[in-house]
Amino acid sequence: MRAAVVAIAMVVALSEAVIAAEFKRQDSTIESKLVPSPVEYSILLPAGYEEARDPYPLLLSLHGGRGSRD
Repeated sequence: MRAAVVAIAMVVALSEAVIAAEFKRQDSTIESKLVPSPVEYSILLPAGYEEARDPYPLLLSLHGGRGSRD
């Protein structure tokens, strides 16, 4: 059981390293009348996004209340 937990932790760490190498993360907030305080969000931009000429597809990952943008 312990070996499985260690293996899963290693896969998660490797996945995070790959994401960090291939994407640029931007954090910000947006005001909304639907909630009492600013809403935090993050954007992951792929490498080369600033130089791209064609539009990229949009993928939204929404989390529930009391979650974090991380």
